[in-house]
Amino acid sequence: MFRRAVRVRRSRRRADRVTAARASRRPPGLAARTLHPGRHEGLTEAYEVVFAWLHGHGNHQAGPLRERYLAGPDTVSDPADHLTEIVLPVRGGA
Repeated sequence: MFRRAVRVRRSRRRADRVTAARASRRPPGLAARTLHPGRHEGLTEAYEVVFAWLHGHGNHQAGPLRERYLAGPDTVSDPADHLTEIVLPVRGGA
């Protein structure tokens, strides 16, 4: 199980950089999630943050990753304004 939740925050130097993930409970169980602001080309960095948090807290992936587009091409015209939520179901370590 996770030890504590870490809030999602943006770097002050680069507004488009994701620097943390946090755990949250949403049905059907525990999940690590983070928000990626900006272009979709930078999603790899957000995935790295989620997996670093996952392994750093002794958790394991418990299901498929999900991407949720909170603001995308269909809602905003500037790709810099895109906002993607990444959700990874997790289970506690053995």
